[in-house]
Amino acid sequence: MQVFLVIALIFAMGIAVFAIQNPTAILFSFFLWEWRMPLVLVILGSAVVGVIFAMLLGVSKQISRRTEVSKAKQDVKQLERALAQKEDEFKKTKDKLDELQSQQQNVSGELKTVQLEKVPKFSEEQKKEM
Repeated sequence: MQVFLVIALIFAMGIAVFAIQNPTAILFSFFLWEWRMPLVLVILGSAVVGVIFAMLLGVSKQISRRTEVSKAKQDVKQLERALAQKEDEFKKTKDKLDELQSQQQNVSGELKTVQLEKVPKFSEEQKKEM
């Protein structure tokens, strides 16, 4: 920003020196109107109009950037809400998975118990015969 200010000041000083060195009156025509005025005023007036035009362009760019930033912020909020919703869904799914795994372990344990109960029990005599 400071570099821009220094360049603008140097440019303004150059315009001022040029304008002071050209004080002659000229005939200035614009469409149907004509004026006689010093060249200094024409140069300075042109410079002022140029500065105003540049400022208007800068303001329009700022407005468009602010609009883009505002839209981007809205998009970020919407994406954050969607992310929070997906995280909630993930947590519910993970809890359900944990619950199902716990049930599976319980069923496996019960199945082993049932299988062990079905295993024939041999008496001591039968064990000796084997």
